[in-house]
Amino acid sequence: MSSSYFKDWISDMAPQAMQPVLPAAQDTEAMMDRVIILELLFHLDGRHDQRHPRHNTYTGLWEAYTNGKNS
Repeated sequence: MSSSYFKDWISDMAPQAMQPVLPAAQDTEAMMDRVIILELLFHLDGRHDQRHPRHNTYTGLWEAYTNGKNS
C-alpha cells in the first residue's frame, strides 16, 4: 500500500480521535485511534530508521503532519 493511502486514512480518522466523546482519557476508542495515528506517522516519517535525526521519538509528529511536512 502506498503512503498516500495511509495519509488519507489518517485524515479520515483524525477528527474523531481529536474530539473524544468522554472527558480526559476515558474515551478509550479515541485514545487508541491516537496511538494508531501516531504509530503510522512514526513509520511514514521514517523514525524507525536509526539514521533519522529524531529516531525513536514521537516529538513533533502531529505538528509536522498538520503543517504539511509529511505530504
